Amino acid sequence: MNCDLPTFSHAGHYSGKHGVSSHRHIGAEVVYVSRGSCITDFPGESLEAGNGELYIIAPEVIHTQRNHEFTETYYVVFSVSPTFFDCSSRMIDIKQDKEIVLWLQQLTELNNKMLFQQCRGLTYTLLSRIAMLERRLHSESTTIPQLTRAINYIENHLPESALSQTIIAKQSGISVSYLKKLFRQEFQTSPMKFVQQARMRKALQLLRNQYMFINEISEKCGYPNPNYFARLFKQIHHKTPTEFRNTPHYANHDFSPTAPIHPGTHNA
Repeated sequence: MNCDLPTFSHAGHYSGKHGVSSHRHIGAEVVYVSRGSCITDFPGESLEAGNGELYIIAPEVIHTQRNHEFTETYYVVFSVSPTFFDCSSRMIDIKQDKEIVLWLQQLTELNNKMLFQQCRGLTYTLLSRIAMLERRLHSESTTIPQLTRAINYIENHLPESALSQTIIAKQSGISVSYLKKLFRQEFQTSPMKFVQQARMRKALQLLRNQYMFINEISEKCGYPNPNYFARLFKQIHHKTPTEFRNTPHYANHDFSPTAPIHPGTHNA
């Protein structure tokens, strides 16, 4: 087992009107409130969470949960390297992220079945996603709102061949000229060049799937003409889509397909 994986302790589901008495864990704890609301008291501070919110409790911290009403939570306790995950006590707005909720539920089921090796791997996945969402939230909080809206719109509409800077600007509530200025300042490129880069990163990932035809991938990346897609791909990646797919070094190389998609992650 990879030593970088967290050490899993236990996971579970709580439901009830009464609170949880004072206790502590050797490891850190992630708690997701799936129903109701509660206050968790620590020495010198408190965190209040409602339905759809998640909070983290640092290792060895004595804490008590007070429920305002009938409350349900899912939780997992673990130990992990601080270089991989920040275990300090805090609240995180995960916006009811479907994957996080599902994985916490699955961790409870796996724990009940005593499948602890699988629990360890799924805990790693869970913490990776929480960390990713935190980075995104931090990035969005320090970025001009119109730029955040533009990036989110691009992410959600990459397959649309009609995607243009006029449409992006309109959906972001700004003029085309201001949109260009924001992208130039943050990414040192134009909005449509940014779209092209995002599409090409998506193409790299999709090409790993040997069961997808090149024209399918072209369509999913916003290029209805597969010949144009192939020419553009070669111009950027110096290989045709087929050559990339058939080169093990490239096809198996680990990369982050969305790395430059958010402010603060672009390397000029």
